[in-house]
Amino acid sequence: MESENLTADLRSRGLNRSNKTLKMWDQSLSLGGPIMRDRVWFFIAGRSWGFSRRHDGVFWNQNTAA
Repeated sequence: MESENLTADLRSRGLNRSNKTLKMWDQSLSLGGPIMRDRVWFFIAGRSWGFSRRHDGVFWNQNTAA
């Protein structure tokens, strides 16, 4: 769920769109099984999660002489 919080003041300053979530992910993998029957088992699991966002109205300073 996202909302857009652009006020008339922000639009008058030249900002014509707000931040946006580009992608979100949540991945997991698990593997397990017996090594010796009814004695020793192994189990391994991993997880990766994150998100990528676009930030509007943020600029790098190109003037390195300042």
